[in-house]
Formats: sequence, structure tokens, C-alpha cells
Amino acid sequence: MFKKTLWQDAFQAITHSFGRFVAIFLLMALSAFTLIGLKMTGPDMRQAASDFYQRHQLADTSLTSNYGLDNSDEQVLKADSDIKSYELGYFQDAVLTKHQQAIRLFSKPTKLSTYALVAGKLPHKDSELALDYLLAKKYHLGQEITVKQKGQLKYRHFRLVGFVRSSEYLDKNDFGQTTVGSGSLAGYGIVAKSAFKANPYTIARVSYKQTAHLSPYSSQYADKVAFYQRRLKKRLTNNGQEKYQVLKNQLANSQTQLAQKQAQVHQL
Repeated sequence: MFKKTLWQDAFQAITHSFGRFVAIFLLMALSAFTLIGLKMTGPDMRQAASDFYQRHQLADTSLTSNYGLDNSDEQVLKADSDIKSYELGYFQDAVLTKHQQAIRLFSKPTKLSTYALVAGKLPHKDSELALDYLLAKKYHLGQEITVKQKGQLKYRHFRLVGFVRSSEYLDKNDFGQTTVGSGSLAGYGIVAKSAFKANPYTIARVSYKQTAHLSPYSSQYADKVAFYQRRLKKRLTNNGQEKYQVLKNQLANSQTQLAQKQAQVHQL
């Protein structure tokens, strides 16, 4: 009897204020759908990012050196049995003269951390350049792009042939710091590897065998990569110390030769 009366009261409450009942029902439904959407968005975004990384073979780690990466460093990479693949390349920070923006120019990779083409084509000639797709509002395809200083580049003038998306840059608002221009990078670009002078490499991208089937967002992946990074850094540090000593000896020899020449001139 009590349950029957309760159901009757509930039914009367609904029928006498049907509009309020519908509003409360819709509000609860909206809250439930919002909660489901929020719970699904994170995994979906991580899965989409993981698929993108896999398509473009995102490297597990990238190495740079103040003294460059030469044959002795490559031998260290070759000797590491845990390394699945590696690729050596170049990069240089440069200021684009038109908008006085500093960007990081990479040599175009072919195996690891490749770029997704958004518009145009990838650079193949020494004089061709592709820019970060976020810079498409400021530059257009076919435009001549000029950098302030060549540095390790062969040329100062490039033709913009494409816009690309990098698998290495996740934050669209922070591309890192630099020693040129304003001190902050506004984006990135890629050129053919042959657009750089034949000097020691400046960057090495590395992927490992044991990380191939791990989620890049898992703690297991982070722990493995951190372990490999520490070990590889220790091995390469020895090469760096040897390079420093060689450079130091070369500088001392140059200073000695200069002093001898000055002494000979003074005697004459």
C-alpha cells in the first residue's frame, strides 16, 4: 500500500510540474553525457597522437652536442645493441628577415621523426624550404624566404615550397629558447640535408627495440627511455671530453704558431 501511494505521489508531482521534470531530466542527461565525453576525450586524443607518432616514426630520444657528432659518436650508436634505428642530421637556429622571427631549421629526416605534409611539397633541392604549418598566415607558397646569417647553411635565400607538421613538437605555443633574435623560437622549418655544409652532425635521433610496442604515455615507456638516455649520455660524454682535449690542443698549437710568426716579423 505504501509503495502504491508513493508511486501515485510521484506521478502526480510529475504531471503537475511536467516542465520542471523535463528540465531536470535534460540537465541530468547533459551532465551524464558531458562526463562520458570528458572520460573518452583523453584516451581518444592519446590514441590519435600515438597513431601519428607511429606513422612518422617518432624517435625515442634526440641527442645534440656542443662539439658536433662525428664518426666516433656514430660508432657508439652502432655498438649499442638496444638501438633499433638511428639517424644523424643537422639543425640551426635562424632569424627570418621579413618578420624578424627566429625558427629552428632542421635537415629533412628520412627515417625517424619525419614530417607530415600539410600543403605544397617537401624540400628536395638545396634552395627549398618548408615551414611550420602554424606560420601559413604569415608566409605563402612560392615566397622567397631569407635568413639573416647563413651559419652552417649554404645559402641565405630559400623558396618556400611547403608547410609541414612535426611529430616532435606537441606544444603549439612553446618551441623553446634560442640564442638568436628575440631569444624565443616562433616555429620550425626543414631543408634538404645537402643545404647544410659538410660539417659534423649536430643532432642524432634514436629509437629503441624495447619501446616499439609500448604506449608513449605509459610510465614503463618513460622509465625505459630515461634508462637508455642516461647510459648513452655517459658513453658519449667520453667522446666529448676527447673532442674538447683535441680542440684545446689545436688552439694551443695555433697560438704557438701565431707567436712564432709574430716573433719572426719582429726580428725582420
